[in-house]
Amino acid sequence: DFAYDEALAQGVRFVREIPDDPIWVRGDFDALERLTTNLLRNAVQHSPAGSKVILGATLAPRTVRFWVRDQGPGLTPEQSARLFQRFSRAHEGPGTPLSGSTGLGLYYVRLVAEKHGGAAGVTSHPGEGAMFWVELPRQA
Repeated sequence: DFAYDEALAQGVRFVREIPDDPIWVRGDFDALERLTTNLLRNAVQHSPAGSKVILGATLAPRTVRFWVRDQGPGLTPEQSARLFQRFSRAHEGPGTPLSGSTGLGLYYVRLVAEKHGGAAGVTSHPGEGAMFWVELPRQA
């Protein structure tokens, strides 16, 4: 997987905080797999060498929230507000690590989450990393 290869190259390690019991959601497997890859790649791209990216899940009676937490630079409220829009990037400009980014990864995450009856968002503060999440209905 490309996200895993990127993490290895940067010295970033993945940590899993997911319940042991199976989590079932109904949806397009390929789209949900790409959504997850986009979240992981985004976290790796914003993480310093030697840090960790945590993939977790939180269960509620009718929903499941999947989240990815990084140890990157964090986001301002203004950056957070625009991240899920098409062609948006948090850290833009020449010489930034993501200057070649299309700005479509998190836009895709939001579209897929909404297509599945869910939502996507981010919780972050400058200097404290970011936690991107996707909340989806659980399969009964």
